[in-house]
Amino acid sequence: MLAEATVLGAEDLELNARRASVEIRRDSIRQLVGDWNDAFATRLHDVAVDVISDQGQIGNVLMHYAEKCEQELLSVAPGRLPKTRIDSRTRIANLYTLRRGIKLRALYQQVALRDRHSRSYLTELADNGAKVRFATSSRAAAS
Repeated sequence: MLAEATVLGAEDLELNARRASVEIRRDSIRQLVGDWNDAFATRLHDVAVDVISDQGQIGNVLMHYAEKCEQELLSVAPGRLPKTRIDSRTRIANLYTLRRGIKLRALYQQVALRDRHSRSYLTELADNGAKVRFATSSRAAAS
C-alpha cells in the first residue's frame, strides 16, 4: 500500500483536481442551458445569428446576403470546403460581393490548405481582395 501511494499518490491528486475542474465547468455550462433554450425557442425578428445546416439553403442565404451586404462580409468555415460548395453559388456570391467593393474577411482552418480545390478557391478570393486568414485546429494544437 505504501508503494502504491508513493507511485500513484501524485497522479491521484492530479486526477481529483482535474475532475473537480471538469465539474465546475459542467456546472457553468448547465447554468447557460436555460438561456440557450430560451434564445432558440423565441425567434425574434432582430436575431443576430441564424444557424443553417442544409447545404442547399446555405447557397440561397449567401446569395441573399451578398446582394444586401453594404460594408463588410465576415465568414468562418471549418476544415476543408466540399467541392460542391466551392463550385456553387458560394463562390459566385463571394466574388460578386468583392467586385461591388465590399470588404470580405474569411477565417479557415489550416487543413483547408491541404485540399487543392479549397486552396485554389481561397487564392481566387484573395486575388480579388479578400483577406483570408488561417487558424490551427484546436485538436491539432492539443496533440
